[in-house]
Amino acid sequence: GEYPDISEMLETAADWLPFEPDQGVFLYLQPMNTHGPYRVPESRASELLGKPPDKTFRYSKGLMDRIMKDHQLDRRSEVDETYLRSHRDQYDVAVRYTMDELGKLLDLLEQRGLYDEALIILTSDHGEELYDHLGLGHGFTLHREVLHVPLLVKMPHQRTARVVEEWISLVDLFPTILDVAGLQPRSEGDGRSLLSLLSGAEQAPLAGGFPLFETRWPGRFVGSSLVSYPWKMIWVEGNYEGLANQALLFDLARDPLERQDLSAEH
Repeated sequence: GEYPDISEMLETAADWLPFEPDQGVFLYLQPMNTHGPYRVPESRASELLGKPPDKTFRYSKGLMDRIMKDHQLDRRSEVDETYLRSHRDQYDVAVRYTMDELGKLLDLLEQRGLYDEALIILTSDHGEELYDHLGLGHGFTLHREVLHVPLLVKMPHQRTARVVEEWISLVDLFPTILDVAGLQPRSEGDGRSLLSLLSGAEQAPLAGGFPLFETRWPGRFVGSSLVSYPWKMIWVEGNYEGLANQALLFDLARDPLERQDLSAEH
């Protein structure tokens, strides 16, 4: 079925959130407007972009399906700038609309007296390929545009903004939340607390590398990826392009967009 608009989600959150700031609360929201087909109310889309987004691109329909799901790679010749601009505009508007709505959630937390003490984390479960590697959507590759996602954190009582340069993984968020809340994990798990980084301490997290990224979606992508910075390897068991049992190797320091496969040289 269709996912609800983020505005409906915020209405539900407003009804549910406690009015008394001394009540402990855990709230998890997963707005889906930035997920294809990038639904945005028509009036807001026109307002944000200055005009209605061009509808040449249709998510999971038409040319996208022919290339990505029917493996008609020769249809890539039909992908022109009008098509790609249409894709970018629809996606950008969905991101902006979502962020504006999330701003209303922050206002709500302030009104309820919950903002200052709250630990607030904003992130994403995956990115989106905007034809970066001649593909569209997600679930078809393990390239950086799909794996590298935003992460914004507001610590309790935090007043000043900081930028943390260290690479971390989303598996670090669970132990971080427990650490900030003063709770102990029931068992040893993946990830490590980022509290020292978030609190402004000089100590970076212990070097632990990155977990194995893996996708097993027959017909789209089956394989895995591992990062040992600056090196990143993608092992393709099989994918929609017809690759099978092939390694791709990238030097992220010199080639952060993963354009140059160095597997033949190494």
